[in-house]
Amino acid sequence: MQQYIAIAIFATVYALIIVRRTTRYHIPIWVSMLVGAFLMIVFQVIGLESAFKSINLDVIGFLFGILVSLLHLINLVR
Repeated sequence: MQQYIAIAIFATVYALIIVRRTTRYHIPIWVSMLVGAFLMIVFQVIGLESAFKSINLDVIGFLFGILVSLLHLINLVR
């Protein structure tokens, strides 16, 4: 049963990401993903402890560094 719930949540989040700019509400991509993660925990597809263990801080730090570097380069070009 949980596989079907997970597939339904995935399909919903994927659909929200696809139509985020075509609707009049302009849903940011991070809101769609946050709602999907919240629903996965609420419907107990994944446990809260398992969700926290799956966060990779190295990847988050890398992405943050790339974002800061790109923002700095954009400001240099202007």
